[in-house]
Amino acid sequence: MICLLSGLAQISDIDMSTPKLLAETDAKMIQEMSLKNYFVYIIKTVTGSGSGDRVKG
Repeated sequence: MICLLSGLAQISDIDMSTPKLLAETDAKMIQEMSLKNYFVYIIKTVTGSGSGDRVKG
């Protein structure tokens, strides 16, 4: 099992309100996964790039 802290959906402003797009984006991320890409996702998440999965008020 893989546990991801971040991902393509999170930095692409995709949240649970569009489950089909979220699944397609996750599939693309898995196909293109590399250690470099994963660290890019983490850095972009930490620096505030994207807002997927955030609670909208």
